Amino acid sequence: QKPVVDSTPYYDVYPSTKLTDGDKGGNSYYESDGFGENGEGAYFVIDLLQVTSISQVLLFLNPDLSWEARTQNLTIYGSNLNIGYNPTNKATIEASYFELVANNDALFDPVLGNFVQYEVSAQVRYVKVVIYSNSIPAGYGAQISEISIY
Repeated sequence: QKPVVDSTPYYDVYPSTKLTDGDKGGNSYYESDGFGENGEGAYFVIDLLQVTSISQVLLFLNPDLSWEARTQNLTIYGSNLNIGYNPTNKATIEASYFELVANNDALFDPVLGNFVQYEVSAQVRYVKVVIYSNSIPAGYGAQISEISIY
């Protein structure tokens, strides 16, 4: 389990630390408090701790059938900059991101397992997921229960 080193603010009791806790069910998910002040999207950043060759990124929601299907518009970025993530280095790392997965409408449907899978080919240390919208009614922010990177 790799650390979440940055994210937009979370809603209620759903912090980004739940993204890598190994639990896809129950109340173990991240929910952003909106989608950023200027529509720049809700985001979270995973540190793989060293530059690593990756081939897949999977995003999960609770697989329980009580969760309604939803579409979340998102983009996934990577950075191969091999420096620690801290306030001093954040801008440098931000400037080094490149697109791993183009902007798309990701369908999360519990009937299909409530996950999306992306094939990628890159050497990265950081993976940043930016979510711009969630189609579920009632004003929910970005929602992801777990991220797996292979």
